[in-house]
Amino acid sequence: MRLSAVIALVGSLARISPAPAQTSCVPFVPCTDNKGCPDMIVDGTQIPIDLSLGKETWTSSECAVIEGEVAAGDRWLLRFDSATPNLGPGALIIGNPLEHPEWFDLVTCHGHPHFKEYTDYRLWTTKGYEAWTALRQANPTACPRDLLAANPSLGRQLVTGRKQGFCVVDVYQYTDGVCAASKNHPTKYSSCDDMGLSVCQTDFYPAFLDGQWIDVTGLQAGDYVLEIEVNAERFFQETDYLNNSASIRVTLPKGLH
Repeated sequence: MRLSAVIALVGSLARISPAPAQTSCVPFVPCTDNKGCPDMIVDGTQIPIDLSLGKETWTSSECAVIEGEVAAGDRWLLRFDSATPNLGPGALIIGNPLEHPEWFDLVTCHGHPHFKEYTDYRLWTTKGYEAWTALRQANPTACPRDLLAANPSLGRQLVTGRKQGFCVVDVYQYTDGVCAASKNHPTKYSSCDDMGLSVCQTDFYPAFLDGQWIDVTGLQAGDYVLEIEVNAERFFQETDYLNNSASIRVTLPKGLH
């Protein structure tokens, strides 16, 4: 991969407001911690820290191309960090991929299993994002994919989007919100062979990793909204699904060809 150019982007943080309701989706991964279920959020303060736009050249033999994360050739990629803390009373317990192969993509070019349906990355027009947040607030129990399927005109305002699966582990302690009162939150999960996310721990993916991007090649110049949602498919059980998204406004320049 060759980095040809980099343009720094500045965004203003916006967070989707939660509504007090439960989701209608059925999780595949049950809540098995005796202390309770996890409660995932996206730490929106992390999104703009390493946000950048770069023209990169990819070959057909590279893992990101083989796994469908990007097309071969010259591509303009909007890169960003993704941080997903667990604020719940209990841990997200995933375990060994070999014990639940249906939860994972086991054969990957990167050499480790990827947990399915962990985060969704979306890039919206500004008007589309306003309509999207209003629709979700009016239908708080609906799954995102069902809302998009039922509103194709809104889907056309979703200019690009992708799903990302990861090796979910404890990376660093989260100290805001409900986690601020106590500074002692032990880590337990540190290996792709035993995945999970402890209480008040954060799974973190820096912008330089494969897949930490939205491909914006060919998009018109203007203002957009980058949205990150964890567990959008309600793949694993949580105490609250309505606080799973964060977003940031970005401005794309001309010449993304």
